[in-house]
Amino acid sequence: MRNSPDSGGFGEPVTTHDAAWLTGAKQATFALDTDYYAFSSGLARRGADHDKAAIAAYIASGNKLLSWHAGADNLLSANDHVRNHTTMVGIAARLGLADPSPNARFFIVPGASHGQGQTLAEVDWATAIIDWVEQDTPPEQLTYAFTLNGTKRTMPVCQYPKYPKYTGTGDVNAASSYACQ
Repeated sequence: MRNSPDSGGFGEPVTTHDAAWLTGAKQATFALDTDYYAFSSGLARRGADHDKAAIAAYIASGNKLLSWHAGADNLLSANDHVRNHTTMVGIAARLGLADPSPNARFFIVPGASHGQGQTLAEVDWATAIIDWVEQDTPPEQLTYAFTLNGTKRTMPVCQYPKYPKYTGTGDVNAASSYACQ
């Protein structure tokens, strides 16, 4: 398991109490069938795992939730996040929130691997949530700005289940050449 430069190996030592996970040598030994369970159960024991019922109650009470997943995450599947979001929305509906979209938005950052797309320089999550809470303007689409092989690119970050598709014309490195579909 390789960590993104932003993660600094935080999760592994915290969940396993093994500081060796901070080293590249130990990270190179990661085995999904044995190590992932230790990490996930360690997160749950520390209350850092997703409590879908608590999140559902949070949005059902009128609060806003903006969540995202890196679309090319090499560690965690976007399908898991979709499943968690769908479960949370179902719980919120049972709590009386028939339509969660005024309170909860989920986005997939296209092409972003684990740890990418989370900084405000890449996607302006802060303005999106501030505008939603203070101006009642929910985010529909955001922009992911990144550099790939020395080329500056932008891509639309679409509200799930939409995903950016190239329109067939324009610069492939510009978000304006894509549509959320």
